[in-house]
Amino acid sequence: MAPSYERWTVSGYVRPVMDQLPSGEWWPDRDRIERVAVISDPRGWLWEVVVDGERVEAITLRPIAGRRIDQRALKAAPLGYLSDAAVSFWKSVDAGLGDRGGAVNVTPVTEVMEAASGEVAQVFGKPPIEDFAREWAGTPKNPIVAGRQTTRREALRQRYRRPDGTPVSLATIDAWTREARALGLIERATTGRGNKTPGAK
Repeated sequence: MAPSYERWTVSGYVRPVMDQLPSGEWWPDRDRIERVAVISDPRGWLWEVVVDGERVEAITLRPIAGRRIDQRALKAAPLGYLSDAAVSFWKSVDAGLGDRGGAVNVTPVTEVMEAASGEVAQVFGKPPIEDFAREWAGTPKNPIVAGRQTTRREALRQRYRRPDGTPVSLATIDAWTREARALGLIERATTGRGNKTPGAK
């Protein structure tokens, strides 16, 4: 089952880049800094994500609450999500929404993603069908996404993501749409196969 990302939080700090001297010793270069986003995973992990602009430079996994790092934890790493959350966090800081130097206050991940993008944050895993119905109703039939016109189905697909950060399939969006229609939460289809729903006139 996909984890809920609603309780995940993100904070951040800057640190000097470490250079290795000819002697083999590591020494901080205080003229160059790294931006680190610390993402708290309630399952018992801390992810430290080093970003440079929109590029992820490194990801470190740290166990908390007595957890141990194992193969299962590494395979479950939501790389796309961690990347989006870390990049969005530092965009929010640059926009003046946090402390530019040193540690930054812990913030719900969804808030920084919304603030950075100006759009609704991505949702991971299957949403409550009532929430999906609201998103469906609030999405235009032909919305503009990333500067180009697309379909409602595609826009919703980009909003809902698997735990690894990749979009769900159009078939998944269609299945959730049928479920919401069957419950009377959204209008029946007027064209295509959807208008053959039992009870449709």
